[in-house]
Amino acid sequence: MTQNYLKYVTRNMAKNKTYFLVNIIGLTAGLVCFAFIALWVSDELSYDTFNRNYNRIVRVTGIEKTQTGISESAVSSAPMAKALKDDYAEVENTVRLRMREEIVTHNNQQVLQPGIF
Repeated sequence: MTQNYLKYVTRNMAKNKTYFLVNIIGLTAGLVCFAFIALWVSDELSYDTFNRNYNRIVRVTGIEKTQTGISESAVSSAPMAKALKDDYAEVENTVRLRMREEIVTHNNQQVLQPGIF
């Protein structure tokens, strides 16, 4: 049975080369897209899992409507952290992050380190 099926596939492949090539390219593109999406989902789900309490970490984001569309960012005003902690009993702790470059010195060697909080 399997041998007959392989003969059938081989004959059709030789007879319809263009059709076979288009099918193989489509299958390959679909599998590559699936692999990239699976990697992206895996990365998104593993975000902050290094922390023991990762399921209790939240991030405040802001949505701004402009003339060109809607912009979402993780930028908030300076007093937001204190106000959230004071006004909401559910908020246990807050932290504000600021991305910037700094010169780090270690063993009399200076390195410009980007992305320090």
